[in-house]
Amino acid sequence: VTYLALEFPHAYGMQKLPTAKYFGVMVFLWGVIVTVTAACKNYGALIATRVLLGCFEAAVARDYPVIFGTLFIFGLMSLVVGIISDIMYVIVDPRIDFEKREG
Repeated sequence: VTYLALEFPHAYGMQKLPTAKYFGVMVFLWGVIVTVTAACKNYGALIATRVLLGCFEAAVARDYPVIFGTLFIFGLMSLVVGIISDIMYVIVDPRIDFEKREG
């Protein structure tokens, strides 16, 4: 229930606050609550930690695809730029020959 209730506030928070800091704080707090779950002695404490996990999980689960998609795009761009620069070396300076190199 808390997961669904906090989807929109987390989306608003991600738009208004720095994404990396907001996401980092939510992941840290989620980890703290997971750790505290091990110390639960009764059913009430377990329910309370589960509610708090739902609060922080709403931010984490929603934004993982966005963060990893961004990392994938930048990684792909750096790979393409590296390949293009290697090809441009040979075009700009014909003395560079990768086939004659001994490894």
